[in-house]
Amino acid sequence: MPEVDKTLVLRLVELLDRNDYPKLQFNAASLFADLSTEGTHEKIRQIVECGIIPMLLNLLKVQSEEIQEQVSDLSRYYFLFIGFVGLGKHFDRLC
Repeated sequence: MPEVDKTLVLRLVELLDRNDYPKLQFNAASLFADLSTEGTHEKIRQIVECGIIPMLLNLLKVQSEEIQEQVSDLSRYYFLFIGFVGLGKHFDRLC
């Protein structure tokens, strides 16, 4: 698999913050779900380092149940990954 395009990931992270456009947030979260399931540990690490964790935490607070469900599943995946690969010691920096 090719390396994660950091510019694209950063843009998708920004789209997760578009509270004025919930459908866009849902679609961006869906893309991250796809990237996550098909990614290597290195790709997931790159995505985490691009700032997805704070966005996921914010999205858990939105009104849309559809978004909350998508983000809840995705958040569990990333949090498990952080613990598995030893990024937990850097959790404060990631959030």
